[in-house]
Amino acid sequence: MSDLVSEQDLARARSDAVFRQEMMADNLERLLEALKQLRKAEDASPQSARQLREGVDLAVQLADRLQEAVHGRGPRRPDPSARDPALVLANSATIRL
Repeated sequence: MSDLVSEQDLARARSDAVFRQEMMADNLERLLEALKQLRKAEDASPQSARQLREGVDLAVQLADRLQEAVHGRGPRRPDPSARDPALVLANSATIRL
């Protein structure tokens, strides 16, 4: 996970729906690969289990958003209490493995 998202990418994703969808799909692939590596690791610590659960929750949110875009339902009205999973992942420096 060495390719961090730039501020320019984030700004473009806010205004370009196609780019945003591509960015979410790329980030979902990266997240799933990191989750696979984390699952294969022999670390059974509570911290690893928590990170795995958080990663799975984030992957489900990203997949839901991608499906909404693909099926033409468009973006939902933003929930002010929810964090945007694409931006959360983009702003995370790394997922600890």
